[in-house]
Formats: sequence, C-alpha cells, structure tokens
Amino acid sequence: MKCPKCQHDNRGEAKFCDQCGHNFQSPETTSPIDFTQPHSYTPKFLADKILTSRSAMEGERKRVTVLPYPYKAP
Repeated sequence: MKCPKCQHDNRGEAKFCDQCGHNFQSPETTSPIDFTQPHSYTPKFLADKILTSRSAMEGERKRVTVLPYPYKAP
C-alpha cells in the first residue's frame, strides 16, 4: 500500500505508514495546499495584518551603523 501523504511503500495490511505515521484508517479530510500561491496557505488573520500594516511601512527608514569585522577598539 502506497502512502498518500509521503508516497512510501508499506505492507498491505499496515494501519499506519512506516515512514510518516499517516493513519490509513481515517478518511482524508484535508485538501492539498497549493504552496505556489501565498493566499492558499497564509491564515486570513495574518494576511489581513500584513496588508494593513504595509502602508505604515512604506517610506520607513532606519539609520544603522555597519562595523567591519573584526572590530578592534583603540
């Protein structure tokens, strides 16, 4: 029996996948996630937060000091 989750070949009478532990007895309830589109796997509350704070970040600048490595104090 081939595992639908990790494609590992298991014994025919196996109840769980030997590789990933997927339960063969439970029905498949989750749909596959399309990782090519961020909206398909980013939770709605997080996407809303990112989109609303984007305008606040536009034009934001910070002054930083970059020191060469290694730095020797005088």
